[in-house]
Amino acid sequence: MALPQNEKPQNKTPAPAQSQSNAQQAPSTAGMIISRLNDLNVRMRLAEQRINQNKERLRVIDDQMLGNKKELSSEVSEI
Repeated sequence: MALPQNEKPQNKTPAPAQSQSNAQQAPSTAGMIISRLNDLNVRMRLAEQRINQNKERLRVIDDQMLGNKKELSSEVSEI
């Protein structure tokens, strides 16, 4: 199907100014992505530290409960 002579075919490639604009945005987009990944990495490390602290607290509580169980067991056997 031929185009009428007054219409030009559409060019799919961006205009030079738009191409330069996209090239300038790419580093800032990459920088934003890297920054967000770094933030997520820090948050994950902090969450991991909190998890480890909570595990230690649970170990302490578990040890206390085991000690209480032994005390109760010995008291019951005395009765």
